[in-house]
Amino acid sequence: MTQTSTSERAALIARLDKAREAWLRQDAMVTAMRTATEAGPGDEVDRAMVQAQVEEQLTLAASLRQHVEDLASALERADGGGYGTCEACGGTIPRQRLKLFPAATRCVTCQATFERR
Repeated sequence: MTQTSTSERAALIARLDKAREAWLRQDAMVTAMRTATEAGPGDEVDRAMVQAQVEEQLTLAASLRQHVEDLASALERADGGGYGTCEACGGTIPRQRLKLFPAATRCVTCQATFERR
């Protein structure tokens, strides 16, 4: 178990806040695009092109939402004392990895094994 410093916790909260803001902006944009598509003029081709763009933006919004959830879980682990502990082997996740990927739940070795499956 790795003790989370005050500065590490603050950095995690800042990343979570930034990710949440990005997700909310993206979600608002998708809502606006849908509204414009439903209310706007245009033929079937125009609507199909806009719908394809909406779907692309929805995928991005879902990815941002997942990132927010992952960071929120990391903050819960930090508050509970489990942050920095590999969920697979119980070893320590290096601080440099956590700095780059704060939502990491596996050490490098276990993540590589997981990705090869």
